[in-house]
Amino acid sequence: MKEVTQILVREDDPIAAVVGVIDRGRLGLALVVDEHGLLKGTITDGDVRRLLLRGGRLDETAAAVMNRTFRSVQEGTPAEEISGLLQVHMIRHMPVLDAQGRAVGLVTLGDLVPAHPEERVAVIMAGGEGRRLRPITESIPKPMVELGGKPILARQIESLALAGFREVFLAVNYKADVIEGFFGDGSGFGVRVHYLRERGKLGTIGALSLLPESPAGPLLVMNGDVVTDVNLESLFDYHRRSRCVATVGATRYEIRVPLGVLRLAGPFLAGIDEKPQLGYLCNAGIFVLEPEVVRLVPRGEKYDMTELLDKLVARGQPVAVFPVREHWIDVGRPEDLDKAREAARASHPQGADA
Repeated sequence: MKEVTQILVREDDPIAAVVGVIDRGRLGLALVVDEHGLLKGTITDGDVRRLLLRGGRLDETAAAVMNRTFRSVQEGTPAEEISGLLQVHMIRHMPVLDAQGRAVGLVTLGDLVPAHPEERVAVIMAGGEGRRLRPITESIPKPMVELGGKPILARQIESLALAGFREVFLAVNYKADVIEGFFGDGSGFGVRVHYLRERGKLGTIGALSLLPESPAGPLLVMNGDVVTDVNLESLFDYHRRSRCVATVGATRYEIRVPLGVLRLAGPFLAGIDEKPQLGYLCNAGIFVLEPEVVRLVPRGEKYDMTELLDKLVARGQPVAVFPVREHWIDVGRPEDLDKAREAARASHPQGADA
């Protein structure tokens, strides 16, 4: 049973503070208690992301997102009974309460069932030319552009290794020798690196058809120019609980209209919104695909992720959207690279780029 002191929050705490508690606690949730320590609700990482998906804000209070119909057990409940409840209801956590209803502990499925971690596999699309970043990319491929003294691709692979990935496939094309010479078999990075060598331009995910065999479980696919601190464990848990065939990572992009926007009622003016800020959920270049979806990618043909996702939606197959609330930058333009390098300098001032 785990200690819960570090994951307790109150109903009037801002969600931004709750997110900090969830991240620091590393258990994927926070427990909402009153002034007497009585458990009033739970908030999972997924609850927060679904709030963001609905257009909610992190300055709202915990009361706006907490689950008040949570499941719990009393102190002294046998471990086998708790294990059964967790598996039947497909939940990861079970708060333990004392006779008065105070949270005194937390049991997770991993505490009760021997861990059999799935062999998670990732594919990073690293074959692009990066024309908008020339002249930098005249001698190196875009994923090898350095941030804080190391290539973007090295940062991605290190993050995957920390998240428990052991098999990483790199889809390479433009200046593939630079990438292969740097990473080799991946042993220096704690993973096994394999290469999907594109003989022509295969679009954003056509290289998935070059995988030597169909993945045994959900496959992580990332663009090679994405710099992010996204919690991959939360992403896979969100995908699993959504019971979908694919999950698309999404980042919020906001633009401020520099003019007054007219609201109309038919041909007549209904009002004016002065310089409104508009927000959109956009493709973050991070995906989780079930094996049957990977098999839909035609072999050796140019094929884009948008085509695949459109096909799934047209078939009525469920595709989840996972809001990325963590740091995220797509290093596609010089101004984006400048932002990423500034962030790298701020977090690691000693290893910043010149």
